[in-house]
Amino acid sequence: MSTKIKFGSERAAEIEKFTQECISLARKSDCSESNYGAVIVHEGKVVGSGYNHIPEVLSGEYTCSACPRRNVELHGGVGFELCVTIHAEEAAIQDFYARNGFDKELLSKSTMIVERLNKEGELSVFDSKFVPYCTKCAGEVYKAELKEVVYHRSDGFVSFSAKELVVDSVASLEANWRRQISEFAKKD
Repeated sequence: MSTKIKFGSERAAEIEKFTQECISLARKSDCSESNYGAVIVHEGKVVGSGYNHIPEVLSGEYTCSACPRRNVELHGGVGFELCVTIHAEEAAIQDFYARNGFDKELLSKSTMIVERLNKEGELSVFDSKFVPYCTKCAGEVYKAELKEVVYHRSDGFVSFSAKELVVDSVASLEANWRRQISEFAKKD
C-alpha cells in the first residue's frame, strides 16, 4: 500500500529539497499535454534525472500534435503504447545508467521524485485520490528495482514501492479503459 507523506513532516522536507530541480527539468519537456520532471536521489544526491521528451532521432519529424494517442482522444494512461515520448521516469532511469552503470544495488536504495507541470508551465499537483496510471513508467521502475517513487499530491506526497506502483497502475488503467470504452461506445 502507498505511503502518505504529510506537508511539514521531516520526510516531506527531504523531498521538497528536490522538487525545484524536477520542475526545472519539466520545463524542458516538449510535450504539449503535460510536462514531467523526475530525479533519482540517493543519500541526498541526485544520481539520475530526466523529463518527458520526443526522442532526438525523431525530433523535427514528430510532434505531439501528430501523436496517435491524442488523435483518438485517449487519456488517463490509456494508449501509452501509441506514444513515442520518452517519459520522465524512463529518462531518469536511462540517465542513472549513463552516470552510474548498471548498479542495481544503488537503484534499490534510491528514491525517484516526480513533478508535473500543466500546459501553462505551472506546478500541477495531483488530487488527494491520485493513483498512478502509466503502466509504461511503472514497468520501467519495477525492472530497475527502485526503492520507491514519490508523487506530489494536494495533501502532501505519496510514495509507492516499485511493486505497488505496478499493481496500482494496472488497476487504475483498467478502470480508465472501462470508462473510456463506455464513453466511446456512446458516441455512435
